[in-house]
Amino acid sequence: MLLYPVATTRSGCAMSPTKYDVVVIGAGIAGASIAAHLAENGRVGLLEMAGEPGFNSTGRSAAMFIDF
Repeated sequence: MLLYPVATTRSGCAMSPTKYDVVVIGAGIAGASIAAHLAENGRVGLLEMAGEPGFNSTGRSAAMFIDF
């Protein structure tokens, strides 16, 4: 499993690689979308079992999220 830090917080502070406010399990389209939203207000990490984010079914899917 790999833990990916999600950018920086809105305040622009660099994140510590070992301290997160939230860890999202799964780095597919749903997990990455939730992590991006949460990263606006805190330190977020993505925990993924595959070798890279979006690799499994998300990478082979034609589905997408649309912001209404």
